[in-house]
Amino acid sequence: MKCPSCGTQLGPDDRYCPICGAVAPPAAGQAQPGTSGCPAPGMPDIPPIAVDRSLPKGLYCSTLASDRVRKDIRNSAIACYVCAAVTGVVAMLGSLTMLLDVIVILVLGLLIHLKQSRACAVLLLAYSLVNTVISLLSTGSVGGWLLIIAGVYAVKSTFALEKEYQAFRTGQ
Repeated sequence: MKCPSCGTQLGPDDRYCPICGAVAPPAAGQAQPGTSGCPAPGMPDIPPIAVDRSLPKGLYCSTLASDRVRKDIRNSAIACYVCAAVTGVVAMLGSLTMLLDVIVILVLGLLIHLKQSRACAVLLLAYSLVNTVISLLSTGSVGGWLLIIAGVYAVKSTFALEKEYQAFRTGQ
């Protein structure tokens, strides 16, 4: 018998072509695989691929999470990095308390980006709201609005990731 794909001579017990991997035609009197819903006689019963539901959240995020959630988390972290950079440039003009702001924003952004931390996302949002209120009271103008947007975005995306992850863990 010959391979239907490449024409290689097949042995009587060959189920697949050793050259191209095509399924060998059934021997005389043997049912065509897949026609009855069961494997053909002599064909191994291949179990379905098992999915490891105990995958850690970080690994789930980097491999199986939706592209949208991954992009949203990354973009919220990038907004934190931009806010930290802008605050750092302003802090170079002489304010040591602003250096503390840079460190807090940078650490929260890194933890959101690398650990997908919902707690850090909520802390970032709270921190940004407090900073904006302090800015409003001390200068009379609204400042820190980009950090508020980054905080809202981080909360939304980390909670969406958690929802996806829990659905994955429960098999839904």
